[in-house]
Amino acid sequence: MGIHLVLGESADEVAPHPLAWPPSSARMELAALLALRPRQSASSRFPGATDLPHRHGTRGPPGTQASGPLLPEKDADGSGGHVSQPKAPPVTVVIPVRNEEATIASILSALSRQVRADDRVIVVETGSTDHTPRILDEAAQAYPHVSVVHAEGAYPGTARNVGIRSATTEWLALLDAGTRVDEGWLDAMRAPLTGSAHDIDVVIGRWDPRIDDTFGALATLAYVPKLVPDGTRGPTTGIMMVRREAWEKVGGFPDYRAGEDLAFFRRLEEANANFVPAPDARVEWELARGWGATWRRFVSYSGHVLRAGMWRTWHRGTLRNMLLITACLAIGTTLHPLAYVGVPALYALRAGRQSRGKWDEVAHLEQSQVKMFVGVMVFLAVLDLATIWGMVPRPQSPGSR
Repeated sequence: MGIHLVLGESADEVAPHPLAWPPSSARMELAALLALRPRQSASSRFPGATDLPHRHGTRGPPGTQASGPLLPEKDADGSGGHVSQPKAPPVTVVIPVRNEEATIASILSALSRQVRADDRVIVVETGSTDHTPRILDEAAQAYPHVSVVHAEGAYPGTARNVGIRSATTEWLALLDAGTRVDEGWLDAMRAPLTGSAHDIDVVIGRWDPRIDDTFGALATLAYVPKLVPDGTRGPTTGIMMVRREAWEKVGGFPDYRAGEDLAFFRRLEEANANFVPAPDARVEWELARGWGATWRRFVSYSGHVLRAGMWRTWHRGTLRNMLLITACLAIGTTLHPLAYVGVPALYALRAGRQSRGKWDEVAHLEQSQVKMFVGVMVFLAVLDLATIWGMVPRPQSPGSR
Protein backbone atom coordinates (compact mmCIF):
# COMPACT_ATOMS: atom_id res chain seq x y z
CA MET A 1 0.00 0.00 0.00
CA GLY A 2 5.65 3.58 -0.89
CA ILE A 3 8.37 6.88 -2.42
CA HIS A 4 9.25 5.37 -5.69
CA LEU A 5 11.38 7.57 -7.85
CA VAL A 6 15.05 7.56 -6.96
CA LEU A 7 15.19 4.05 -5.70
CA GLY A 8 17.60 1.97 -3.73
CA GLU A 9 19.31 -0.99 -5.25
CA SER A 10 18.60 -3.95 -3.02
CA ALA A 11 15.97 -5.23 -0.71
CA ASP A 12 17.48 -3.26 2.13
CA GLU A 13 18.49 -0.20 0.14
CA VAL A 14 15.15 0.25 -1.48
CA ALA A 15 12.41 1.07 0.71
CA PRO A 16 6.53 -3.25 -0.44
CA HIS A 17 -0.17 -14.86 -1.74
CA PRO A 18 0.66 -16.25 -4.68
CA LEU A 19 -2.46 -14.71 -6.19
CA ALA A 20 -2.79 -13.34 -9.68
CA TRP A 21 -1.94 -9.99 -8.16
CA PRO A 22 -0.83 -9.25 -4.60
CA PRO A 23 -3.87 -8.37 -2.47
CA SER A 24 -4.36 -5.02 -0.81
CA SER A 25 -1.99 -4.44 2.08
CA ALA A 26 0.51 -6.87 0.59
CA ARG A 27 1.01 -4.34 -2.17
CA MET A 28 2.17 -1.77 0.36
CA GLU A 29 5.01 -4.12 1.19
CA LEU A 30 6.15 -3.81 -2.40
CA ALA A 31 5.85 -0.06 -2.06
CA ALA A 32 7.92 -0.26 1.10
CA LEU A 33 10.48 -2.51 -0.50
CA LEU A 34 10.85 -0.26 -3.52
CA ALA A 35 10.70 2.98 -1.59
CA LEU A 36 13.29 2.99 1.15
CA ARG A 37 16.73 4.28 0.40
CA PRO A 38 18.76 4.81 3.55
CA ARG A 39 21.41 7.51 3.64
CA GLN A 40 19.26 9.69 1.38
CA SER A 41 16.97 12.47 2.39
CA ALA A 42 13.30 11.97 1.79
CA SER A 43 13.31 14.65 -0.85
CA SER A 44 15.99 12.83 -2.81
CA ARG A 45 13.96 9.64 -2.68
CA PHE A 46 10.96 11.43 -4.04
CA PRO A 47 11.59 14.95 -5.24
CA GLY A 48 8.83 17.30 -4.28
CA ALA A 49 6.94 14.89 -2.07
CA THR A 50 8.63 14.44 1.30
CA ASP A 51 10.86 16.70 3.40
CA LEU A 52 8.14 19.36 3.05
CA PRO A 53 6.38 21.48 5.63
CA HIS A 54 2.98 20.05 6.44
CA ARG A 55 0.99 22.64 4.52
CA HIS A 56 3.21 23.43 1.56
CA GLY A 57 3.79 21.65 -1.70
CA THR A 58 6.76 21.39 -4.00
CA ARG A 59 6.80 21.24 -7.75
CA GLY A 60 9.77 20.09 -9.75
CA PRO A 61 13.29 19.64 -8.39
CA PRO A 62 13.90 19.40 -4.62
CA GLY A 63 13.96 22.72 -2.90
CA THR A 64 11.58 24.52 -5.23
CA GLN A 65 8.36 25.85 -3.79
CA ALA A 66 4.85 25.83 -5.13
CA SER A 67 3.41 29.14 -6.22
CA GLY A 68 2.07 29.86 -2.75
CA PRO A 69 1.21 28.41 0.64
CA LEU A 70 -2.02 26.57 1.16
CA LEU A 71 -3.02 28.87 4.02
CA PRO A 72 -3.89 32.54 3.39
CA GLU A 73 -1.26 35.15 3.94
CA LYS A 74 -1.47 37.11 7.18
CA ASP A 75 -2.47 40.74 7.15
CA ALA A 76 0.17 43.40 7.66
CA ASP A 77 -0.72 43.59 11.33
CA GLY A 78 0.00 39.89 11.75
CA SER A 79 -3.59 38.80 12.06
CA GLY A 80 -4.97 35.87 10.19
CA GLY A 81 -6.88 38.04 7.73
CA HIS A 82 -10.44 37.53 6.60
CA VAL A 83 -9.98 35.24 3.63
CA SER A 84 -12.80 32.71 3.59
CA GLN A 85 -11.69 29.18 2.85
CA PRO A 86 -13.59 27.43 0.06
CA LYS A 87 -15.18 24.11 0.78
CA ALA A 88 -13.03 21.11 -0.07
CA PRO A 89 -14.19 19.47 -3.30
CA PRO A 90 -16.01 16.14 -3.46
CA VAL A 91 -13.91 13.00 -3.67
CA THR A 92 -14.37 9.54 -5.14
CA VAL A 93 -12.61 6.75 -3.27
CA VAL A 94 -11.42 3.96 -5.59
CA ILE A 95 -10.63 0.56 -4.05
CA PRO A 96 -9.44 -2.37 -6.21
CA VAL A 97 -10.18 -5.71 -4.56
CA ARG A 98 -9.63 -9.40 -4.99
CA ASN A 99 -10.33 -11.88 -2.20
CA GLU A 100 -10.70 -9.24 0.54
CA GLU A 101 -13.55 -10.73 2.55
CA ALA A 102 -11.64 -10.22 5.80
CA THR A 103 -11.44 -6.44 5.58
CA ILE A 104 -13.60 -4.89 2.87
CA ALA A 105 -16.79 -4.74 4.97
CA SER A 106 -15.05 -2.86 7.78
CA ILE A 107 -13.44 -0.44 5.31
CA LEU A 108 -16.76 0.39 3.66
CA SER A 109 -18.40 0.77 7.06
CA ALA A 110 -15.66 3.18 8.18
CA LEU A 111 -15.96 5.20 4.97
CA SER A 112 -19.75 5.40 5.35
CA ARG A 113 -19.18 7.50 8.47
CA GLN A 114 -16.78 9.83 6.64
CA VAL A 115 -18.25 10.54 3.20
CA ARG A 116 -20.21 13.65 2.39
CA ALA A 117 -23.37 13.68 0.29
CA ASP A 118 -21.37 14.46 -2.85
CA ASP A 119 -18.65 11.85 -2.26
CA ARG A 120 -18.62 8.40 -3.84
CA VAL A 121 -16.90 5.07 -3.21
CA ILE A 122 -16.17 2.83 -6.18
CA VAL A 123 -15.00 -0.73 -5.52
CA VAL A 124 -13.43 -2.50 -8.49
CA GLU A 125 -13.95 -6.24 -8.14
CA THR A 126 -11.37 -8.15 -10.19
CA GLY A 127 -12.43 -11.76 -9.83
CA SER A 128 -12.59 -12.76 -6.18
CA THR A 129 -13.14 -16.42 -5.35
CA ASP A 130 -14.11 -15.87 -1.71
CA HIS A 131 -17.14 -14.05 -0.27
CA THR A 132 -15.98 -10.61 -1.41
CA PRO A 133 -18.60 -10.31 -4.24
CA ARG A 134 -21.47 -11.08 -1.86
CA ILE A 135 -20.17 -8.57 0.69
CA LEU A 136 -19.91 -5.92 -2.02
CA ASP A 137 -23.45 -6.56 -3.24
CA GLU A 138 -24.76 -6.12 0.29
CA ALA A 139 -22.70 -2.97 0.78
CA ALA A 140 -23.98 -1.44 -2.45
CA GLN A 141 -27.53 -1.95 -1.19
CA ALA A 142 -26.79 -0.65 2.30
CA TYR A 143 -24.72 2.40 1.34
CA PRO A 144 -26.04 4.68 -1.42
CA HIS A 145 -22.60 6.17 -2.03
CA VAL A 146 -21.04 2.76 -2.82
CA SER A 147 -20.98 1.29 -6.31
CA VAL A 148 -19.28 -1.85 -7.58
CA VAL A 149 -17.53 -2.12 -10.94
CA HIS A 150 -16.41 -5.50 -12.26
CA ALA A 151 -13.08 -5.91 -14.08
CA GLU A 152 -12.45 -9.63 -14.20
CA GLY A 153 -8.76 -10.49 -14.12
CA ALA A 154 -7.57 -6.89 -14.05
CA TYR A 155 -4.22 -6.11 -12.52
CA PRO A 156 -4.15 -3.47 -9.74
CA GLY A 157 -3.17 -0.56 -11.98
CA THR A 158 -5.79 -1.43 -14.55
CA ALA A 159 -8.40 -1.83 -11.81
CA ARG A 160 -7.60 1.65 -10.52
CA ASN A 161 -7.90 3.04 -14.03
CA VAL A 162 -11.30 1.38 -14.43
CA GLY A 163 -12.50 2.89 -11.15
CA ILE A 164 -11.21 6.34 -12.00
CA ARG A 165 -12.90 6.29 -15.41
CA SER A 166 -16.16 5.36 -13.68
CA ALA A 167 -15.87 8.35 -11.33
CA THR A 168 -17.12 11.85 -12.09
CA THR A 169 -15.22 13.91 -9.51
CA GLU A 170 -12.04 15.86 -10.09
CA TRP A 171 -10.30 14.31 -7.08
CA LEU A 172 -9.74 10.57 -6.72
CA ALA A 173 -8.66 8.97 -3.46
CA LEU A 174 -6.91 5.63 -3.95
CA LEU A 175 -7.12 3.15 -1.12
CA ASP A 176 -5.99 -0.44 -0.82
CA ALA A 177 -8.23 -3.02 0.78
CA GLY A 178 -6.72 -5.04 3.60
CA THR A 179 -6.08 -1.89 5.61
CA ARG A 180 -7.68 -0.34 8.68
CA VAL A 181 -8.91 3.16 7.96
CA ASP A 182 -8.70 5.72 10.74
CA GLU A 183 -11.78 7.72 11.59
CA GLY A 184 -11.46 11.06 9.85
CA TRP A 185 -9.15 9.65 7.16
CA LEU A 186 -11.08 11.11 4.23
CA ASP A 187 -11.38 14.59 5.75
CA ALA A 188 -7.66 14.53 6.55
CA MET A 189 -6.87 13.54 2.96
CA ARG A 190 -8.83 16.44 1.52
CA ALA A 191 -7.75 18.96 4.16
CA PRO A 192 -4.97 20.40 1.95
CA LEU A 193 -7.60 21.16 -0.69
CA THR A 194 -9.50 23.64 1.48
CA GLY A 195 -6.98 26.40 0.74
CA SER A 196 -5.34 27.49 -2.50
CA ALA A 197 -5.36 24.02 -3.96
CA HIS A 198 -5.16 24.89 -7.64
CA ASP A 199 -1.45 23.95 -7.72
CA ILE A 200 -1.85 20.59 -5.95
CA ASP A 201 -1.79 17.41 -8.04
CA VAL A 202 -1.27 14.66 -5.47
CA VAL A 203 -1.93 14.32 -1.74
CA ILE A 204 -0.01 11.63 0.14
CA GLY A 205 -1.34 10.12 3.37
CA ARG A 206 0.41 8.09 6.03
CA TRP A 207 0.45 4.34 6.50
CA ASP A 208 1.75 2.46 9.50
CA PRO A 209 2.46 -1.25 9.83
CA ARG A 210 0.60 -3.25 12.41
CA ILE A 211 3.20 -4.41 14.93
CA ASP A 212 1.77 -6.83 17.47
CA ASP A 213 4.45 -9.54 17.58
CA THR A 214 8.18 -10.07 17.14
CA PHE A 215 7.91 -11.08 13.51
CA GLY A 216 6.03 -7.90 12.64
CA ALA A 217 8.69 -5.90 14.45
CA LEU A 218 11.48 -7.61 12.50
CA ALA A 219 9.68 -6.97 9.22
CA THR A 220 9.24 -3.31 10.13
CA LEU A 221 12.89 -2.90 10.98
CA ALA A 222 13.99 -4.79 7.86
CA TYR A 223 12.03 -3.11 5.08
CA VAL A 224 9.36 -0.65 6.18
CA PRO A 225 10.44 2.96 5.48
CA LYS A 226 10.88 5.14 8.52
CA LEU A 227 8.81 8.26 8.98
CA VAL A 228 10.23 11.34 7.28
CA PRO A 229 10.00 14.95 8.49
CA ASP A 230 6.65 15.61 6.81
CA GLY A 231 5.05 12.87 8.93
CA THR A 232 4.53 10.30 6.15
CA ARG A 233 6.55 7.35 4.91
CA GLY A 234 6.61 8.64 1.37
CA PRO A 235 4.19 8.19 -1.53
CA THR A 236 2.30 4.97 -2.13
CA THR A 237 -0.75 4.31 -4.26
CA GLY A 238 -2.35 2.52 -1.32
CA ILE A 239 -3.12 5.83 0.39
CA MET A 240 -3.06 8.83 -1.91
CA MET A 241 -5.31 11.28 -3.68
CA VAL A 242 -4.72 12.42 -7.25
CA ARG A 243 -6.26 15.10 -9.41
CA ARG A 244 -7.90 13.63 -12.51
CA GLU A 245 -5.96 15.97 -14.80
CA ALA A 246 -2.65 14.67 -13.40
CA TRP A 247 -3.77 11.05 -13.81
CA GLU A 248 -4.77 11.72 -17.40
CA LYS A 249 -1.57 13.60 -18.18
CA VAL A 250 0.62 10.60 -17.29
CA GLY A 251 -1.65 8.09 -19.00
CA GLY A 252 -2.95 6.45 -15.86
CA PHE A 253 -1.45 3.33 -14.32
CA PRO A 254 0.41 0.83 -16.51
CA ASP A 255 -0.95 -2.71 -16.77
CA TYR A 256 1.63 -4.38 -14.51
CA ARG A 257 0.92 -7.05 -11.97
CA ALA A 258 3.38 -5.39 -9.60
CA GLY A 259 5.49 -2.25 -9.82
CA GLU A 260 2.76 -0.23 -11.52
CA ASP A 261 2.87 2.22 -8.63
CA LEU A 262 6.59 2.70 -9.14
CA ALA A 263 6.04 3.52 -12.81
CA PHE A 264 3.09 5.80 -12.00
CA PHE A 265 5.04 7.94 -9.54
CA ARG A 266 7.95 8.13 -11.91
CA ARG A 267 5.63 9.46 -14.60
CA LEU A 268 4.20 12.00 -12.19
CA GLU A 269 7.66 13.28 -11.32
CA GLU A 270 8.56 13.56 -14.99
CA ALA A 271 5.33 15.53 -15.49
CA ASN A 272 6.45 17.94 -12.73
CA ALA A 273 3.47 17.08 -10.54
CA ASN A 274 3.03 18.87 -7.23
CA PHE A 275 2.81 16.72 -4.08
CA VAL A 276 1.67 17.66 -0.59
CA PRO A 277 1.64 15.45 2.52
CA ALA A 278 -1.37 14.70 4.70
CA PRO A 279 0.20 12.95 7.71
CA ASP A 280 -3.06 12.98 9.68
CA ALA A 281 -4.71 10.76 7.05
CA ARG A 282 -3.70 7.37 8.41
CA VAL A 283 -4.28 3.74 7.62
CA GLU A 284 -2.85 0.68 9.29
CA TRP A 285 -1.84 -2.36 7.30
CA GLU A 286 -0.80 -5.84 8.24
CA LEU A 287 2.54 -7.26 7.17
CA ALA A 288 2.92 -10.79 5.86
CA ARG A 289 2.74 -13.14 8.83
CA GLY A 290 5.46 -15.74 9.07
CA TRP A 291 8.46 -16.71 7.01
CA GLY A 292 6.47 -18.71 4.47
CA ALA A 293 4.08 -15.89 3.63
CA THR A 294 6.93 -13.39 3.45
CA TRP A 295 8.93 -15.66 1.16
CA ARG A 296 6.02 -16.17 -1.24
CA ARG A 297 5.18 -12.50 -1.40
CA PHE A 298 8.68 -11.31 -2.14
CA VAL A 299 9.36 -14.05 -4.65
CA SER A 300 6.22 -12.86 -6.43
CA TYR A 301 7.19 -9.19 -6.18
CA SER A 302 10.67 -9.91 -7.50
CA GLY A 303 9.44 -11.76 -10.55
CA HIS A 304 6.79 -9.22 -11.47
CA VAL A 305 9.03 -6.18 -11.03
CA LEU A 306 11.70 -7.88 -13.12
CA ARG A 307 9.24 -8.67 -15.89
CA ALA A 308 8.04 -5.06 -15.78
CA GLY A 309 11.56 -4.06 -16.83
CA MET A 310 12.46 -2.26 -13.59
CA TRP A 311 15.27 -4.51 -12.40
CA ARG A 312 17.57 -1.57 -11.70
CA THR A 313 15.31 -0.40 -8.88
CA TRP A 314 15.80 -3.58 -6.89
CA HIS A 315 17.62 -6.51 -8.45
CA ARG A 316 20.85 -4.77 -9.40
CA GLY A 317 21.67 -4.01 -5.77
CA THR A 318 20.68 -7.47 -4.61
CA LEU A 319 22.92 -9.06 -7.23
CA ARG A 320 25.76 -6.80 -6.11
CA ASN A 321 25.29 -7.95 -2.53
CA MET A 322 25.27 -11.57 -3.64
CA LEU A 323 28.53 -11.04 -5.53
CA LEU A 324 30.14 -9.59 -2.41
CA ILE A 325 28.96 -12.54 -0.34
CA THR A 326 30.18 -14.99 -2.97
CA ALA A 327 33.56 -13.28 -3.00
CA CYS A 328 33.84 -13.55 0.79
CA LEU A 329 32.98 -17.24 0.68
CA ALA A 330 35.39 -17.92 -2.17
CA ILE A 331 38.27 -16.09 -0.47
CA GLY A 332 37.52 -17.83 2.80
CA THR A 333 37.61 -21.21 1.11
CA THR A 334 40.73 -20.70 -1.00
CA LEU A 335 42.87 -18.17 0.87
CA HIS A 336 41.96 -17.47 4.48
CA PRO A 337 38.93 -18.42 6.60
CA LEU A 338 38.87 -14.94 8.13
CA ALA A 339 37.13 -13.79 4.95
CA TYR A 340 34.02 -15.66 6.08
CA VAL A 341 33.51 -12.89 8.64
CA GLY A 342 32.68 -10.59 5.75
CA VAL A 343 29.26 -12.21 5.30
CA PRO A 344 27.80 -11.44 8.75
CA ALA A 345 29.61 -8.11 8.72
CA LEU A 346 27.85 -7.14 5.49
CA TYR A 347 24.44 -8.04 6.89
CA ALA A 348 25.21 -6.26 10.16
CA LEU A 349 25.97 -3.07 8.25
CA ARG A 350 22.78 -3.39 6.26
CA ALA A 351 20.70 -4.19 9.34
CA GLY A 352 22.04 -1.12 11.09
CA ARG A 353 21.20 1.03 8.11
CA GLN A 354 17.71 -0.39 7.74
CA SER A 355 16.70 -0.23 11.39
CA ARG A 356 18.02 3.27 12.03
CA GLY A 357 15.25 5.58 13.19
CA LYS A 358 12.65 2.84 13.64
CA TRP A 359 13.41 1.31 17.03
CA ASP A 360 10.85 3.50 18.77
CA GLU A 361 8.13 1.89 16.65
CA VAL A 362 8.86 -1.55 18.09
CA ALA A 363 9.79 -0.50 21.63
CA HIS A 364 6.36 -1.49 23.01
CA LEU A 365 7.23 -5.17 22.53
CA GLU A 366 10.07 -4.86 25.07
CA GLN A 367 12.31 -7.27 23.19
CA SER A 368 16.08 -7.50 23.43
CA GLN A 369 17.57 -5.15 20.85
CA VAL A 370 20.53 -7.49 20.34
CA LYS A 371 18.25 -10.39 19.45
CA MET A 372 16.11 -8.15 17.30
CA PHE A 373 19.16 -6.87 15.45
CA VAL A 374 20.30 -10.40 14.67
CA GLY A 375 16.76 -11.16 13.53
CA VAL A 376 16.89 -8.23 11.12
CA MET A 377 20.12 -9.62 9.67
CA VAL A 378 18.42 -12.97 9.08
CA PHE A 379 15.38 -11.22 7.62
CA LEU A 380 17.51 -9.36 5.09
CA ALA A 381 19.21 -12.59 4.06
CA VAL A 382 15.81 -14.20 3.46
CA LEU A 383 14.71 -11.23 1.35
CA ASP A 384 17.89 -11.51 -0.71
CA LEU A 385 17.26 -15.19 -1.38
CA ALA A 386 13.59 -14.54 -2.19
CA THR A 387 14.64 -11.84 -4.64
CA ILE A 388 17.05 -14.17 -6.42
CA TRP A 389 14.52 -17.01 -6.50
CA GLY A 390 11.90 -14.68 -7.92
CA MET A 391 14.21 -13.93 -10.85
CA VAL A 392 14.07 -17.54 -12.03
CA PRO A 393 11.70 -17.79 -15.03
CA ARG A 394 8.61 -19.89 -14.40
CA PRO A 395 5.85 -20.95 -16.77
CA GLN A 396 2.53 -19.30 -16.02
CA SER A 397 -0.39 -21.52 -15.17
CA PRO A 398 -3.06 -21.86 -17.87
CA GLY A 399 -5.44 -18.91 -17.83
CA SER A 400 -3.24 -16.73 -15.65
CA ARG A 401 -1.87 -13.39 -16.76
